[in-house]
Amino acid sequence: MSAELRKVNLKIGKGTYTLQTVLDDDAVRNLTRIISEVTDKLDEQVPQEDQLAVICMTLGWKLEKISRRLKLLLETMEKIR
Repeated sequence: MSAELRKVNLKIGKGTYTLQTVLDDDAVRNLTRIISEVTDKLDEQVPQEDQLAVICMTLGWKLEKISRRLKLLLETMEKIR
């Protein structure tokens, strides 16, 4: 069974965006928390486009870290076999 597409409001920097997503409430809250952690550290004078770029870079970096950890875990699991 696939999740229903729904609209959510996501505050990113100075703007609020209405997005369609299949993410559940917990996932949206977690994403909002991650975004807030980034934008709260930025100076209020940072333009919205720059804030969006920093968020994209941060999320990309987090994905890269997760990818590396998963690769190491998989390699470790293969060695155990």
